[in-house]
Amino acid sequence: MLSAIALAAMQAAGIRQVVLDGDPPAKAIYGAFPNQGGVQAALMSKFGLRADCAAIEGSGGFYACFFGDKGRATKIPDGLGSTFLMEGVRYKAWPTSGNVAPYIEAALNLRLAQKLEPDRIKRVDFSGGERIRHWFEPVEERRTPKSPANAANSVFFGVANALAYGEVTLAQFTEAGFADRKVVDLAKKMDYAILGDDAPATLSVTTVEGAELRASVAASASPVSEEQLVAKFVDCARYTPKPMGAETVEQIVDQVLSLEMLPDIRAIVEPL
Repeated sequence: MLSAIALAAMQAAGIRQVVLDGDPPAKAIYGAFPNQGGVQAALMSKFGLRADCAAIEGSGGFYACFFGDKGRATKIPDGLGSTFLMEGVRYKAWPTSGNVAPYIEAALNLRLAQKLEPDRIKRVDFSGGERIRHWFEPVEERRTPKSPANAANSVFFGVANALAYGEVTLAQFTEAGFADRKVVDLAKKMDYAILGDDAPATLSVTTVEGAELRASVAASASPVSEEQLVAKFVDCARYTPKPMGAETVEQIVDQVLSLEMLPDIRAIVEPL
């Protein structure tokens, strides 16, 4: 274990500029490289490659290298066995960035409350602080994305689909989805304004009748319900390289929801 951690830490460096330059397709896997490194480290240590060293707390280790603060390593055991940071991980309701999700939620709520159909929408305006800029720029790439990675970080695309169809699913992140005239036309009616740094994010829809419908955008989307998670999994299962039958998908859902009762985790893994 010590060797695996050390080998993984040796591969921990990386950049995220791909997220800031319009999200070319490789953005979809930039976060996978650390996982690849972790798996390789585990396999190399399993087959005997020794790397016994203080990779986390040492003077040239993880905390010293990345944080310049060796003292932080002493806090690692705090809450060990009682505090589990993974419990703070949140699921996403839609196949988008978590930063786009609150806009989708606001748009869906507005659409439902106002019974808002696409042909009633004259324009859509967004506003907020500097932190929202990346999800609207580069403007033309965000309005008319050409790849799933680019579309996933676009407020224009996510909200256009939400207002057009009342849902955002994987089917919309395809070539057909990018060319959908209903979505494209709605996105062209959208614009944004960067206000003061602490300005709250808002969404405003102007209808053809001249009414202005305004909604605030929360800092994060509401927690995802179990029902939403199941629906999302079922939707995603349609796009596996080897499609699974409805019975298999239902079986996997049932097993995951009763995970603590399974005698062997392979019951879930094998059908996948």
